[in-house]
Amino acid sequence: MILVIIDKLIKWGYFIACTKEILAEDVARIYIKEVFIKHGALDKIILDRDLRFIVVFWEVFLAEQGVRVVISIVYYPQTDR
Repeated sequence: MILVIIDKLIKWGYFIACTKEILAEDVARIYIKEVFIKHGALDKIILDRDLRFIVVFWEVFLAEQGVRVVISIVYYPQTDR
């Protein structure tokens, strides 16, 4: 299996060989290791997977960066700390 990450801005592609089926957690960690460290935060990331994959990807990505995510809803001041 090959994970393909394309950077349209600098017209560069990352083709990462994987020895097993990878999950969203693995994709997030590989993305940080191979792309984020070299180029920093990108302007746009397009993920062509379902919503569950995207949610897990962002949870792991943000957790690896040390960002604590607190989901808030309107008129719920307890989370605004």
